[in-house]
Amino acid sequence: MTETIKKANLKISLNTFEAVLDATIQYAWSVKEQEHLAALVNGHEKVTHQLIKLGDQSLAQIQDTEIDDIEKLPAYVIHFVWMEHSKSFMILWRDIIFQRQKALVLQTEGKVTLDALQQHQEESMQVIKNGAQSLKDFLEAEVHMVATNNRKRERQLFEWSALKNPWGIYKNQLEQLNIQCLQMLEQTPDLIRTTRDFQNIKKWVLQNIDDCRSEIKQFKILAKEYIKYIKENIEENPAKVVGYLENEEANIGQNEHLQILNLSIEEQINRMVGQMQVSVGTNGGVLLYQEINFQRNARQWMDSETIPLIYEMWELNGSIGNSLKMALINICNRALLFSTQQKEGNTTDFDDAAFCSPLVSFLENINSWEADLKKLTQLIQQRMKNDFHVSEVYDTERPFLLVPLQSTINQYKLTQNPWIVKVKNWWQKQIKAIRKLKTSVEHEESLSVSEKIVRFAQSRKAPLGNTQYSSIFMTKGYIGKSFWVGRVQDLHRFEQIVKQWKSGIRGAVLLTGQRFSGKSSFGEYVSSIHFSHATIRLTPHTTIKVEGRKFNTTYDLEAALDFIQKHSLHSHPLIWVDDLEYWIDPNISLSKSIRALLTCIDKYGSRMFFMVSMGNWFAKHLDKNYGILKRFQAEINLDKMSREEVKKAILIRHGATHKILVDKNNEEPTPQDFQKITGQVYQKANGNIGEALSHWSYAIHRVDDEKVKYIPIPNYSLPDFLNPDAALILSSLTMEKRSTEYRLRKLFGPPFRKKYQYIIQRLISVGVLTRHLSGSLEVNEVMANEVEQKCHTEVF
Repeated sequence: MTETIKKANLKISLNTFEAVLDATIQYAWSVKEQEHLAALVNGHEKVTHQLIKLGDQSLAQIQDTEIDDIEKLPAYVIHFVWMEHSKSFMILWRDIIFQRQKALVLQTEGKVTLDALQQHQEESMQVIKNGAQSLKDFLEAEVHMVATNNRKRERQLFEWSALKNPWGIYKNQLEQLNIQCLQMLEQTPDLIRTTRDFQNIKKWVLQNIDDCRSEIKQFKILAKEYIKYIKENIEENPAKVVGYLENEEANIGQNEHLQILNLSIEEQINRMVGQMQVSVGTNGGVLLYQEINFQRNARQWMDSETIPLIYEMWELNGSIGNSLKMALINICNRALLFSTQQKEGNTTDFDDAAFCSPLVSFLENINSWEADLKKLTQLIQQRMKNDFHVSEVYDTERPFLLVPLQSTINQYKLTQNPWIVKVKNWWQKQIKAIRKLKTSVEHEESLSVSEKIVRFAQSRKAPLGNTQYSSIFMTKGYIGKSFWVGRVQDLHRFEQIVKQWKSGIRGAVLLTGQRFSGKSSFGEYVSSIHFSHATIRLTPHTTIKVEGRKFNTTYDLEAALDFIQKHSLHSHPLIWVDDLEYWIDPNISLSKSIRALLTCIDKYGSRMFFMVSMGNWFAKHLDKNYGILKRFQAEINLDKMSREEVKKAILIRHGATHKILVDKNNEEPTPQDFQKITGQVYQKANGNIGEALSHWSYAIHRVDDEKVKYIPIPNYSLPDFLNPDAALILSSLTMEKRSTEYRLRKLFGPPFRKKYQYIIQRLISVGVLTRHLSGSLEVNEVMANEVEQKCHTEVF
């Protein structure tokens, strides 16, 4: 190559370039596996530096007027011919760096083995060596070809001297290529760490599935053990069986698998990098980029594609556990009756199979439940396996971690089309409406009050066969940031209170609102933002952990608060008491618990932040008797959300179901139709977000595996059924949310057995009250707010 070079400085630079090129390739492809990427990038930088130096010297020679044009020939060839080949060579080197980065991500995911990685390194070395040799040979051959033909040489020199020198463009391109390589080296550790974060989340989800399956298998084992125990002991000692089963039933409780998974996923996602410009491919010498926010995309995808299914999985698990508890309670009742008959000598022919029949039925049903669970878990596993990988960024055909939304409804968020009104025959509609009204009035007058109550309750049920869709709307509480909408002013207000608390002012916030207005969701959301690792959730009969110490709560709020303040001297936690009403117990007075809470806020509110939620009625009662509102920094009432916020909440949840919404004509509704539908739901719910989501799920019917149809629920109202005695019972239950007959008996005294017990049974029979497995009573959720409104407005 250097034989035709006349100027010493250019000759030296060419020799240096060749030496640096050979040495750099040899070093970059001989280092250890973990150092190879850095060596490639450093090598690319060194070679780029030598090329730029060579180009600058060639430019200086071309611009030197003392040098003859013939002697400038090599410099012209370098700029006008050879630099294009040099750029292509550096692009090849850059693409090898990209492929190496991609291979490291795939290796972290387990999709590429170490042997394959080594093979890729060896193959790329051979490719780069061939390219380097071709680059070195090309310049000498090109200069020799032009120089040996005088006419061609003179014509070529004349043309080149008349053209604008391309070196400035080539220099900039070489520098940009080098910057791209440095950026890939810089982003690789973040990509690898994020890949491991994804792998951890996937591992935890799959472990969570295994835990759920294991629990159900354990339920089956327990049921068989119970049957064996009953058969061995029921005839001789039924009281022993009762004691044993009652103890076992108490031990079948709620687990924390779901909560632990949510916290682990949230913590892992919070560690991920935010916005990153990721190299995702090459095309015709161009390095393709994609702006990825791994943190946001991972959270949205998990909240939309996986978490709702996991919630459904654990709801099914809970239903199975409750069925087992119900079977044990049923057998206990039979055993108690049998024990009484045995003492009285009234026993008939004994049949141990009859005692075990609830458990036998449970074992028969559990197979179908397991089949439902298998479908859910397979869907979760399939989605995690197919989509939840960092390497999906390299699929340039589709967006990274796509969260599918129904296209026509999704467009509603982006644009509003002009309102198009299809004019129909108005007179015919009026005639039909009048006839329909007349018929409905006649039918309405023929119904009794009890029938109207039952009709009201039955109209507010999710349609059969649509459980998978309904579950994402009916799931209560906080289910992820991707599902959060609105409350901007309330969130800002809470944030300011937290800032004031951190500056030394007492921190205490009261969340109030109707049933299902989103108090729990709001509390969980703000705690995840401001106290993600410092929240102590206080509920009766749970285990809390403070600075490594455990405490089993009862209904004694004072004891729980005392334990927390003693063992949190070096931390600044959030004390989150959701639904203060649930801390009422016959053996511990309400006044004791309230005074303990207020005293704790006064004493420790500067180092512990208190957040308490309760219903409107309960809050008014406590404020009247204890002046509770004055003891909190602020009351945030969550009764209503705006029409637009409710619409968006419905839209997000519907999108997460991956179902297509159709109207009565089996056509997708226009954005205006969707706005009208959600507006109707909003009005029926009176702005209550929980009621709105429930109303929506009541009105959605399954069409097939891909489509659902909106059929408005009848606009029934709850009839006037209250009398003074029923109002007294319902007022007590509404204020406390949940109670027991034992507590009501102590509250009402002797009249309870003579009068109120019968009223309770009647209210249960028509669906106004619900009795839980534990025996506690509660106003039916589908009419809780309506009952509260009637109790509040009607005077007896």
